[in-house]
Amino acid sequence: MIIKSKEENDEFKNIIKSKKFNVKVDYDTSKVSKPEKIIYKYNENIMKKFIELSKEYGFINIGFTKVSPDVILNNTKLEYDNAIILVHEIPDRLMETEPGDLAKLYSDNFYEELANKTYALSDFLRKNNVDTETIHPEYDEFINFSKIAAKANLGGIGGSGLLIRPELGPKVKFSVILTSMDLPNKEVKEDYSWIKEYCKRCNKCAKACEYNALTEDTFNRKKCKGCNEGCTYCINACPFYKKGYDNIKRKFIKYNEKMEKKLKKQNK
Repeated sequence: MIIKSKEENDEFKNIIKSKKFNVKVDYDTSKVSKPEKIIYKYNENIMKKFIELSKEYGFINIGFTKVSPDVILNNTKLEYDNAIILVHEIPDRLMETEPGDLAKLYSDNFYEELANKTYALSDFLRKNNVDTETIHPEYDEFINFSKIAAKANLGGIGGSGLLIRPELGPKVKFSVILTSMDLPNKEVKEDYSWIKEYCKRCNKCAKACEYNALTEDTFNRKKCKGCNEGCTYCINACPFYKKGYDNIKRKFIKYNEKMEKKLKKQNK
C-alpha cells in the first residue's frame, strides 16, 4: 500500500509529535581519533573482524577497490586511495511511501543510521591503528558512489545511474571508508556489462520518473527528488528489483540467443 505523504496524514502527524525522526545533521560522528601509529600493510585478522562487524550492523555486502580519477567529483583531494564500499538495503517503508514530507523523514533517518554505522566501522579500524577517511553516504559531492561500487565489482550501473545489485537490483545505498591499509583484490569478477544493454531496451525507470530527471541516456541531478523528497519511483519500476536479477539475466541471454539464430538464418 502506498502511503500518502501529506501533512494531514495521521502517521505523519504522529511522527512529528513523537519526534521519532528528529534527524540531527552531524556529518562526522567519529568517536575515535586518528591513530598515532598508522598501519599501511594489509592485516587479514583486522579485516576479518571488520567484515563480521559490518554484517552485525546490517550491511549486506562489502567491496574493495582503488580510488581512480573517474570516480572523484569536484576535484576533491582525498587522503587515501584504498576504498571499502559498504552496501545497505533501502528500507521498505521508504520504498512504499510517495515522495513528500513523510518520505523525506524516512530518507533522512535512513541516511543518518547508515552514516552512524559507517562511522562506527571507521572507529573500529582506528582502534586497530588503521587510519580512515569516511565519505558520508548522503554527501555525494566527493565521490560517485555508483561508479566506485561498480569499480569494486559490486554490480553494474543501470539506466537510472544507480548500481544494480544481484540481490536487490537498485534497492541499495552505499557508504565509503578510505583507509591507510592496503586492501585485497577480488580474484573472481562477475561480468555486469550486459546490464547497460538491457537497460537501453527497458527504459522503465525513465518512464516512471514524474520529474523528468531521467531520459534514455542522461540523468538530470537538479530535477531528481530522491533526496529532497524521498522519491523511489525509478527503483520501484526497475525490473531488476521487481522480477529479480537472475530472472532478468536468464531472459536476456535467451532473447540474445534467439536473435543470433534469427540473424544467422537471414544471412544464409
